[in-house]
Amino acid sequence: VKLFPHQVNGLRFLQKRESMDEIFKGGMLCDDMGLGKTVQTLALIVSNKPTETDLKTIDELKLKATLIICPVALASQWKDEAESKCPGIKVLIFHGPKRTDSITELGKYDIVITSYLTVVSEFDKAKSSSPLYKGVWWRIVLDEAHIIKNKKTKMAIACCNLKSFKRFCLTGTPVQNNIDELQSLFVFLRINKYANIDVWTSEIKNLIKESQTEKALNLLSKELKQMMLRRTKAVLNASNNSGFELPQKKIHRILIKFYPSERKLYRAIEAKILNNIGDDFDFKSSETKNGGTSYIYTLVYLLRLRQVACHWKLLFENNPDNEETVHTELTTNSKSDSGGNDLDQLFDSLSINTNNCEICMSKIENSSNKLCANCLNMLKPPLESKSLISNAKVDKLLSILSEQKTRKTIIFSEFTKMLSILETTLKSQGFKVVKYIGSMNRLQRDEVLTKMKTDPNTTIMLCSLKCASLGLNLTCASRVILYNPHYNPAIIDQAIDRVYRLGQTQAVDVYELIVDDSIELKISELQDKKRALARAVADGDETAKLKLVSKLTREELKTLMFGPDR
Repeated sequence: VKLFPHQVNGLRFLQKRESMDEIFKGGMLCDDMGLGKTVQTLALIVSNKPTETDLKTIDELKLKATLIICPVALASQWKDEAESKCPGIKVLIFHGPKRTDSITELGKYDIVITSYLTVVSEFDKAKSSSPLYKGVWWRIVLDEAHIIKNKKTKMAIACCNLKSFKRFCLTGTPVQNNIDELQSLFVFLRINKYANIDVWTSEIKNLIKESQTEKALNLLSKELKQMMLRRTKAVLNASNNSGFELPQKKIHRILIKFYPSERKLYRAIEAKILNNIGDDFDFKSSETKNGGTSYIYTLVYLLRLRQVACHWKLLFENNPDNEETVHTELTTNSKSDSGGNDLDQLFDSLSINTNNCEICMSKIENSSNKLCANCLNMLKPPLESKSLISNAKVDKLLSILSEQKTRKTIIFSEFTKMLSILETTLKSQGFKVVKYIGSMNRLQRDEVLTKMKTDPNTTIMLCSLKCASLGLNLTCASRVILYNPHYNPAIIDQAIDRVYRLGQTQAVDVYELIVDDSIELKISELQDKKRALARAVADGDETAKLKLVSKLTREELKTLMFGPDR
């Protein structure tokens, strides 16, 4: 395969980082999503293979393979790319219950591909029994490396404990929520002074706490210039010598008005929630007047408002008569420590007392119910109301799709129940639809992708935002619809770039559906703040630096609930 000029420069950067006269070598390739980080990495692998001398050892077995760790959904894509672009290379996917436990077997391959969850599973074993931890890898590559952004999680710790002297991080979003996320990548790489938590704290973290943000960013930028390479689509498109050109991309932010009946329901829930929080609610304390955990309960309140903004039916998924509930869908008992600064991670680790109503948090006697009698009485009438048969957001979606019915379209939402509602609606309107969600195994996901790419009659792919926003190549589509906003704009940008990337030949339209005068509008405003942080650190954007705050705190949650003046 012929590399673009920017990819040739990327290869040179990677080769230079591997030729350093240091014990630990490596770096960060942080190109915009869709610029070919995979092919640049494969070029490095084939251009710098280990010699027999490199593999000689006295104490530990050295493996000739590059270990690539990626989300499970990308494992097949990595294997296909490697085998199609690097003829003769031997590739193994180390995943699933039948994976080998023999390090000798792994030693036969040039590339071993595994998932982050598999690494965690292997780490949980005794290290002496896991082939991943028995030897020293020629190099280790973390794809979508921001997945280990929280260094306290078992996933980050498991990756850091793998052995290799050459380590690389691939990510288009090295910073998503706060600057501390970079330090987690530094700990994995081990190639600069900021891998040391004491140095990081004294030179970066403390400066930010003291409102010396610009000084901290300048120190960080100086270090990143040596170890990180980042190019954006905008810069490459504007360059006459890049050999790079993408078609136009248009962002359409669509503000949608609730139908009167929907607005009435939303306002009723909002009023009940705000009344339950009360004026004496302290976002910094651990207890509410109801005896629960204040911050966690407020996240649940926020979730309910987001659900009703998407579709009122999502609330009724909580009814115990349903086989599944929104509670089991959206909450886990994760023990990971979010540090209190990352709304996204806090939602991932959300759990509530099952003896509390999932809307108002009042105690309920029958633990099999998810809603109290008062909330059930408030919410049941819409089911019988003819005025709530339709939904403003769904109707707008259908209007957009009807303009070009044969145009391949990707629709993203983080709520899989919402995707099920849309699937039923779209099929009833004659659309041929496939769905890509996290509960599918790797083979099922591959089948969905193949059908979307090869079947001209399959025009719509419904995607779970988090599992489909990473690494997939969906250039077969040219229209993206973001059904609801997410707190983390990096996840949104990654989703868009599944379609808007190298290989795209058509103009791309992106539709952001946002309900006006609702929690969704406030979330979209929060996204701007996080994007400023990412630009300030990764791109060295001086304007963004001026807008930067040190970190995203609980005050933002307070603003989302009450507005900036509360």
